[in-house]
Amino acid sequence: MNGTSQQVNCQPSAQAGQVISFNPAREGAPAPEPFLDNLDHLQALELEAKLFLALASLRRCQQKGAQAEDPWKEQRQFFPFLPPGATAQQVEGLRAAACAENRRREAESQRLGLPLNFCRFCAERALEPFERDALLLLLMNFTAPAFAATFNRCGLETGRFSSGMTIGSILGVICGSFREQLEARRYFSVAGTLMKEEILVMLGHVGETDNILNESVYLHERIARFIVGDNNQYSTAFRYIRRERCAVSLEQVVLPGALKEEAVTLVDRYLCGRESGALSELDRFFGYGTALVFMFHGPSGTGKTMLAKALAARCGRELISLCASNLSEIPMSDDDILAELFREASLQNAIVLLDECDDLFLNNSPASRGLLIEIEKARCVVILATNKPVDLDPALERRITRRIAFPLPGPHLRREIWRALLPAGVRLAADVDLAELAERFNFSGALIKNAVMMALSLSPPEADGTRPLLNQGALERAAAQQSEQLSDLTGVCRVYAPQQSVALLPILPRQQEELRNAAPAWRRLRAEGLGLNVLVTTSNIQTGIELCEALAAECRLKVRSFDLSQVLSRNESDKVVHPVTQKLVTPLQYAFSSGPGEASMTLFVDYEGDVASAVEGALDPEKNYQAVLLKELFGQLRGQLGLLCLVTRRPLHGAPPFEFNLRFDLQFPARELQAALWRERLSGEGASPEGLLELATRFPMHTADIDYYSRQAAIQTIIRGGTGKPALAAVLEEIGRYRQTADLPLLFGGRG
Repeated sequence: MNGTSQQVNCQPSAQAGQVISFNPAREGAPAPEPFLDNLDHLQALELEAKLFLALASLRRCQQKGAQAEDPWKEQRQFFPFLPPGATAQQVEGLRAAACAENRRREAESQRLGLPLNFCRFCAERALEPFERDALLLLLMNFTAPAFAATFNRCGLETGRFSSGMTIGSILGVICGSFREQLEARRYFSVAGTLMKEEILVMLGHVGETDNILNESVYLHERIARFIVGDNNQYSTAFRYIRRERCAVSLEQVVLPGALKEEAVTLVDRYLCGRESGALSELDRFFGYGTALVFMFHGPSGTGKTMLAKALAARCGRELISLCASNLSEIPMSDDDILAELFREASLQNAIVLLDECDDLFLNNSPASRGLLIEIEKARCVVILATNKPVDLDPALERRITRRIAFPLPGPHLRREIWRALLPAGVRLAADVDLAELAERFNFSGALIKNAVMMALSLSPPEADGTRPLLNQGALERAAAQQSEQLSDLTGVCRVYAPQQSVALLPILPRQQEELRNAAPAWRRLRAEGLGLNVLVTTSNIQTGIELCEALAAECRLKVRSFDLSQVLSRNESDKVVHPVTQKLVTPLQYAFSSGPGEASMTLFVDYEGDVASAVEGALDPEKNYQAVLLKELFGQLRGQLGLLCLVTRRPLHGAPPFEFNLRFDLQFPARELQAALWRERLSGEGASPEGLLELATRFPMHTADIDYYSRQAAIQTIIRGGTGKPALAAVLEEIGRYRQTADLPLLFGGRG
């Protein structure tokens, strides 16, 4: 071998002693000694390969010089370990004895658990005896200088490739007759294991006029290094291929139902079948496509990569993955990088993970076809993972053994994930409520992990060096910071924390009480897995929005606010990416979808009054597409499981639609409260208490309306050279600009 070991004497005389001392096994004979290590085994195989050369050289010389007294005299010197005057029959006996002794020692070594790479490689690929011998010859020619020199001097091949052999010379060395050689040619066909699995590589292109016997083949360099025991990575491809020993435990992976157990069972049984050889019959029967292939799909951070790592850790296997999500970043062809990756996985008995490599999955793409070829050859566990829906190549789709969906976890599962991702030994304060965190933050496992890490990093250790004490406040702050990073990039909605308080709302006391009671009602419905839909009708949209914000604050929810007219759009250009499926969806579908982030209330604001028009039949579904979309919206309301509010500026006559559980018809504040609000905003000029009450009587308004007209009057006052607050006359002038003066209060008030 390249660089002889110091443990074993490989001089010809020593080897000769080993060969001549070989005896057939006898009943009651002591067990053969195991090999010392992998290199000791390879050195014994080198002697076996040299005996092949000796026999082939002797036969060849006898055929060329049958009349000579000793036709092998000149080449005998290349095999000093043979006895003088050895005949072909004697050399064949010595070779058979050496092979038998090596097989016995191999069996004993394997019984003792000593890894012998050559034996393992041949067994895993179910190589036949001829294929094993061909592999041995090429391995020695590639790695053992003494063997290569002997092969050169024997003249069995002329003008040969430096580290390879022609097919004709391999056949001549292994086979004793032309009939045997003719039969053995099939092993070098494109359908043979040696060529199909790229164990051997043929130089150049074989055309119709080429003599296959003259074609050179060589052992793939990575396979030769694996058998020798060199697992260092030298190829440029391994800048983009990651090999890792994972330390993720299955207990850290929290998935719904029995998905995790099913994946574990499938992998365990498959690998046991591989190790026992039970699946070899399937390999022979089907010929291809006997890998165990998973497709993990779902939103980012839901545990796809984590489960792959946990499976590898449980099985004691390496995880081999592609590092680049964009294949165009890799300066080599897709076929080459995939071939390197799957070859390494085969050699290391590893699990393959192709994570976020969506280009590999696309229908009819070159990358997809390359992946299909490798999967068809593979005999290992392959995990394909993606965050996005992909149009899989149909042929690749058929190769997937099991699809596993990874949804965003619900509250119960999130609580389990919080518990699983708290490191052992972390001290928790008495106020820590993981159930509350799970309810408040609609997080994936990755976001929960980030929140835990941030909370730990922001909590200094105690003075005595003990671990920090995590309290509820620290965990909530860390989770809130994670939530802030999940800003909505679609432009369809606005997400914010409500600042309103029920006590400060300018609504009737009775409605304040009802609004406060809506919060515990929502919590009870949520515990039962139900949703709550609230309809708010008001002459002033802003007042209705403030009521909904106060309800969200009572429920400790953020607000996702949508303009209903924008939601009721069917233009292709208005479609947005669904946060979970990553598909293009309508704004209405997006509004009813749930994505990662802090728990929130969905708020629809109907500035145009379309809801009332649809309910009262003013919109014809045959002529108005918004009527169709409103019908779809009402259908979505029936199945939504969160807290949803819809604010509309037009009153609904009669009973509200049954899709709503609760309705607030916002009335104007009492006249006295309206008069007090006017007093705060006016200068006092002409604003007597009686005049302000008269103003509130003639023009009843919500607080937002009073703010609006006061501000408009103040602007006009400043323009005319005045300062400070406007007078009552200026306010009346502004009211006259926008609405008709009425002697009686308007039924619903507000701007026209």
